[in-house]
This record gives sequence, structure tokens and C-alpha cells, in this order.
Amino acid sequence: MDNRIINYSVIQKNNKKYINLTSAETPIGTEDRIMDLISLCFENETNLLLLHSSLLSEDFFKLRTGFAGTLMQKLVNYHIRGALLLPENFIVTGIFKDLMVELKESKEFRVFYNITEAQTWLLDER
Repeated sequence: MDNRIINYSVIQKNNKKYINLTSAETPIGTEDRIMDLISLCFENETNLLLLHSSLLSEDFFKLRTGFAGTLMQKLVNYHIRGALLLPENFIVTGIFKDLMVELKESKEFRVFYNITEAQTWLLDER
């Protein structure tokens, strides 16, 4: 079975479109897998990406692994605006909570608990 399978849809709204990544056969946790996400954006001619937290490996939330930084830096390098959607009951603690506070002003990557807010931010004009 191909462990690179990523379930997604292309959402079009207000003359813009974004990739809505809902799940992956195996959690995304390597730089190669990040490049798969970037390729999806290019293939679908968009630079907007909505990631559901369930498709990311646990390493994303353990900042000492560097995976969150790598993912965000790759998105910036390829001019892809990313939003991470966390479940409403997701408890954020420690350094990741500090990162979320920093990201509240970011124009490239933000974290949301509500899909409507994430979508609005993604589709907003810069």
C-alpha cells in the first residue's frame, strides 16, 4: 500500500482556491512528505493550504524535533500560505502554545480551531 496517499479536496470560493488536506495514509512527518504537499499546491495552481492536524505526525507538536519549523519554512520558501486546523478540544501546552501566540500575526502560517476562520484568513487579500 502506498503510504504517501493524502486525502484532499480543492475548494473554490470567491475566485480563489485552496487545498483542504483532511487526512493521510500515514502521518506527514518528513521533509519529503512536506514536498508532497507543496507539489499538490503546484499541481492545483494554488498557494493556499489548509492542513488538518490529524494528518501531521506528533513531531510537529514537539518543537524540539524541528519538524514544525521545517514545514513552515518550506511553505514560506515556496510562497504557500498555510493554515493549521486543530480540533476544538485540542489542548495546547508548553512551547507550542508560545509558537501559536507568535503566529497570530503571521501572514504566512496560522493556527485555528474553527474552519470558517481558517478559510476566511486563507482567502483574505494580502
